[in-house]
Amino acid sequence: MAVTLSVVVLLGAGVAYAFTDVLQSVSGTSNATGNAGDAGVNSAEGLTFLLVGSDARTDADGNPLSADELDQVGTEDDGGGINTDTIMLVHVPQGGGRATAVSIPRDTWIGPRVTNQIVGPYANGSQGPYQPNKVNSYYATAKAYTAEHLVSQGVSDRAQIERESNEAGRTMLIRVMQAFSGLKIDHYAEVNLLGFYLLSNAIGGVPVCLNEAVNDPWSGANFPAGQQEVQGTAALAFVRQRHGLPAGDLDRVKRQQAFLRGAADKILSVGTLTNPTKLSDLIGAVDRSVVFDQGFDVLTFAEQITNLSSGNINFETVPTTGPESSTDKDALATDPAQVRAFFDAVVGATGSGDAPGSSASSDPAVTPSSVTVDLKDGTIADGVTAQASELVNDGGFTLGSLGVVAGTKKGNEQQTTEFHYAGDEAAAQQVQSAFGGIGKLVNDSSVKSGHVLVLVGTDLPVPSGLRGAGAAFAPASAAGPAAAAGSAAAIAPVALLAASSVPCVN
Repeated sequence: MAVTLSVVVLLGAGVAYAFTDVLQSVSGTSNATGNAGDAGVNSAEGLTFLLVGSDARTDADGNPLSADELDQVGTEDDGGGINTDTIMLVHVPQGGGRATAVSIPRDTWIGPRVTNQIVGPYANGSQGPYQPNKVNSYYATAKAYTAEHLVSQGVSDRAQIERESNEAGRTMLIRVMQAFSGLKIDHYAEVNLLGFYLLSNAIGGVPVCLNEAVNDPWSGANFPAGQQEVQGTAALAFVRQRHGLPAGDLDRVKRQQAFLRGAADKILSVGTLTNPTKLSDLIGAVDRSVVFDQGFDVLTFAEQITNLSSGNINFETVPTTGPESSTDKDALATDPAQVRAFFDAVVGATGSGDAPGSSASSDPAVTPSSVTVDLKDGTIADGVTAQASELVNDGGFTLGSLGVVAGTKKGNEQQTTEFHYAGDEAAAQQVQSAFGGIGKLVNDSSVKSGHVLVLVGTDLPVPSGLRGAGAAFAPASAAGPAAAAGSAAAIAPVALLAASSVPCVN
C-alpha cells in the first residue's frame, strides 16, 4: 500500500509524469471492481479507492518469490493462504481536493449485517454468503476456494492458479468493504510484502519515529526509540508488528500510516527526485509488487490528490467498540450504525478538511479554508514551524505568514501557545482544536479580520530530530507579513518541511 500511494504522491508532485505510462504498463491488472457489483452500496459523489497490502508469497503476476526473496521479506514459503493485513479506503471528493484515507484494522469483525448481503465462491464452483469473520479473512477464503476449484478442474499451472484465485479474493474483499462502508469502490490497488521491501530499498530507507524502543520476536521488529530510518526487512518488521504494542492492531494501523507519511516525504525529497537510479528502482518495485484495477488511471488519481505531503489528506481509522463478544477470536467489534455514520461523514467532510466525527465536521462554526492562520515561532527547537504548519494544513485552514516571536532566544522562549483573534472567537477555537486544545485564546484587536495569529510555545509537542524552519523563513518575515503571506516562495518550502514531520508512534 505504501508503494501504491507513494508512487501516486510522486506523480502528483509533478516530477515524474514521463514515467506514468511505464508505471501503468508494468504493473499487474485486475477487473475485481467490475466483478464485485454494488450490493449494499449507497450513492455518493467523488471516487473511492481500496488500497490493500497483502502477505502474498508471489509477485504481481502470480510467480512465486524466490527462496532468497522469501528470506528477505521475513517469511517462509509455507504454502499457506494470503492475509490482507493492511486495508485502506481513500475517498476523493467530486472534482478533486482534500481526501480522507480510512484504515480498517485487520481484526475488524464483519458481522451478519454485511455477510448476508454478499456472496463469494466455493470450492465446488457455486456462489453463496460466507460466515461472519475478521475482515482480513475474506480475501484468503475466496482465494483458497477458487484455487481448490481450479485444481479440481485440471488446472496445473501455478501462476494461473495464483492469478485467478487472487482475483476471486480481491472481488470478495471489495464486496465486503462496499457492504461494510456503504461506499461504492471505484478503483483497487494492491501491493504485496515484496513491495514494502523493494520500495524502502529503492529510496534508501523510510523515516519513522517511535515513542519507545521495541523488541518483538514475532515480527522481528527491534528498534530504538526516536527518529530513525527503516529499510528492507526492517521496514517490513516496522509495519507488521502488533504483538507488544499497547493497542495491538490499532497501534499497527498507526504504524502503517506513519510509514506512509515517511515514504511520501522521502520520495518527494530532492535526493530521490533527481536520482534516475532511484526512480528506476521505484518503477521496478511497482513492476514486481503492485496490482491496479483495469480502470485505475495513475495520473488522474495523482492529480486528484496533489500536495498530499502538505496536508491534503486526512488519515482516519474506522471506529471500533472493543472486543467482539460473539467469537473467541481476537477481534474488534464495530457498531454498524456508527460505521455507516462515520463513512457518511467521510463523504461529507472530504471537501472541507474536517475529520469525520469531529465537532467541526458535524456542526462547523466556520469554514476552515476561510480562516488564514499566521504563525510565529516562539521556541528555539528544531521542527516547530514545520510541525505547526502541518497542523494548520491538516485542519484545512489557509496558511498565512511565517515568522518568529520577537526576542525569542534560549531562556526566553514562549511557554504557552497563544491563539490571537479579533472578535471571531469561534475561528480561534477551531484553530486551537487543530493544535490539540493546547494553549489559550487571546482577543487581540491588532489581528486582521479573517486571520488567527498563533504564537507557538514550548507546549506544542514536536518529535526530536526534525529540521528547523525558523531560519529558512526569516527573510520572508523580514519583508513584512503581507509579503510572506502572498509569496509562493515563502509558502511552498513549508509544505515540504511539513511532510518531514513524521509522527512518533508506539
